[in-house]
Amino acid sequence: MTDDSGNLSIDFLVGFTFFILAFIWVVSMVPGLLIGLQSYSIDYDAVAYRTGVILAEDPGWPASPPWESYNDLQKFNVTRFGMAISRDTPNILSEDKVNRFFCTTAFIYPDDYHKRAIFGDFPYRFQISLRETNESRKRVIGERLPPWYGSIRRVVMIKGSSNATINQSYIQNHSFIKTDNVSTHVFSILINNTRLLSDVRNPAYQIDPAREQTTINITDLKSTITEYPTAAPPITRATSTIVLDNMKIYKLDAGTYSNVPLPVSNYPFADGNTTRISAFPADVNDNITIRLNPQYIDSMKAENSQIFITLQFSVTPASTFLNNTQVVPDIASMDGKMTFENPNTTPFLYDYNPANVTQPKLRDAILEVAVWSGETGLASAISSIFSDDFDAVTAPAGWTVVGPVVRFTGTPHEGLASIRIRDNPGSATQTISTAGYSGITVSFEMGTQMSGGAMNASAEWSPDGGTTWNLLKTIHAGDTEDDNNLHPFTYTLPAGADNNPAFTLGFSLNGPATSGDKVFVDNVEVGGIGD
Repeated sequence: MTDDSGNLSIDFLVGFTFFILAFIWVVSMVPGLLIGLQSYSIDYDAVAYRTGVILAEDPGWPASPPWESYNDLQKFNVTRFGMAISRDTPNILSEDKVNRFFCTTAFIYPDDYHKRAIFGDFPYRFQISLRETNESRKRVIGERLPPWYGSIRRVVMIKGSSNATINQSYIQNHSFIKTDNVSTHVFSILINNTRLLSDVRNPAYQIDPAREQTTINITDLKSTITEYPTAAPPITRATSTIVLDNMKIYKLDAGTYSNVPLPVSNYPFADGNTTRISAFPADVNDNITIRLNPQYIDSMKAENSQIFITLQFSVTPASTFLNNTQVVPDIASMDGKMTFENPNTTPFLYDYNPANVTQPKLRDAILEVAVWSGETGLASAISSIFSDDFDAVTAPAGWTVVGPVVRFTGTPHEGLASIRIRDNPGSATQTISTAGYSGITVSFEMGTQMSGGAMNASAEWSPDGGTTWNLLKTIHAGDTEDDNNLHPFTYTLPAGADNNPAFTLGFSLNGPATSGDKVFVDNVEVGGIGD
């Protein structure tokens, strides 16, 4: 008998060798077969996912002071975008970070966003959008979506900011001093960081001046003046003058009082001006807005400190005025003790009392990131055609108005002002050429305060300069938006708005003639895609 075991071993080795060679050949060919799938789906989805994680779960860098507090000239110090309020609160976004991220005047698409949010050497194109679930408004950075792209959608929440408004009614209700017929008056505001950072431990609801802008509006100053007919002719509010002599910041830290220099970049705004007061003393007509940016508060290292904001006013002629410090020292020589230890001082508390400060709230939203190849040639950049936040001093500049339409610095407004259309008839219209643009979108914020009946407010657009009108939004008396607050709205318009030099936008108050009915409008924007 012959021995076949040797032949079997050789046959096995030959067969196994062919199998290995075939396997290697197949494996080497499969990636080539899947190149298209990887380029057009898997890779872009992964990039979109990574970008969404960074934006929704990371606070960005620098973190202290936060990147969103850097001004336009400092933007090159920002190395990474992130909208989370902290690493401990993923998917809860800071309103300040959201506003800064979608500010196209500060950061330019695509380069500024590519190296701070997308990363990588490949020239990705992208669209990043954020839409609050209860509103139609949608914020967008990027380009029109092509037929194919990778994307990710995340459910997030936006933490609203805190702010305080001090007006005549607040002063009357809190028994501030109303009998000091003098020419010098001091008003103080206390930010107790120790309490702010300990009383609420959940960062989602915490007021943190070192991470978020502190905003304090002092309105209706002249209405706080009590007239004293001690001179001839009698004193009247109309003839009184108000001067903000100085503003100082004091810190109490471990029993030590100190004056913290206030940079010009944190001086207050007066009477709705878009630029800050540049020097003291400064004339003031009726309103002051204090905005302390997080960079300044963070520089104090005052996490365990109390901070006093002290304002000294001069009122001519002498009269009763906004005041919560009865014993008035010379503010130029104050070391803080007079403010902190004065038994007659009742400072306004910037705290968690909703009667004092509008508290942070969470709003549901959807964050979407879409990414695709930078070489398709199919996408067109979204451009701003028109924008007006009514922060300019002249009002309402460029608008054609009928009836009592004014620039309004009271409640409600965002930034420095809104416009208020009062009574009937009242309207504001603006012709905005959309020549060279298609895919026209309109966004605005609108709200009303109406007494009832058949009154309503409307937002409309016209394709022919105001001859015919198409309704965008109506608010009737008693609707949910009839609450003296601003509500955002966004609309994509039909083809009649494209490439139209006669495109016109209008806001009006309609119905039976009444007194006191109002509609407020702010942050009007018209956008489109360049042809």
